[in-house]
Amino acid sequence: MTEKNKPTLDELEKELKKHPTSDELRALYAESLIDEGLLDEALVQYRGLIKRHPDKADLYYNIGIIYEKQNELKLAQNYFEKAVKLSPEDADFRYSLAFTLDRSDNVERAIDEYRKTIELNPMDSNAHFNLGCIYTKIDE
Repeated sequence: MTEKNKPTLDELEKELKKHPTSDELRALYAESLIDEGLLDEALVQYRGLIKRHPDKADLYYNIGIIYEKQNELKLAQNYFEKAVKLSPEDADFRYSLAFTLDRSDNVERAIDEYRKTIELNPMDSNAHFNLGCIYTKIDE
């Protein structure tokens, strides 16, 4: 779906009233709330989805993104760790965990997660760059 064709929050709310049990619609609504900066409301939606789907790694990842945007790094880390535990081969989940660990000055774990990210996705230039930055800081 392109940005131009993306439904508005009002349209999504109307559809949710018609189809309150549609988890796909609720996830799209939560994503739109994030896009609009309504992070606390998005958290409510994602938490409801997690209650019904506790094994869906992307839900934990999205909550991690919200907490990262709110600069709640420990909470973000916890949710990224849950996402990685459920989906250890997802390079994006690992990168987000590494980045949060890096921002929290948990250097050893950040290095480990950046390396795992690169193993999963050797073309991830951000992981290479951030790992290089850590090594540069260590050498100083």
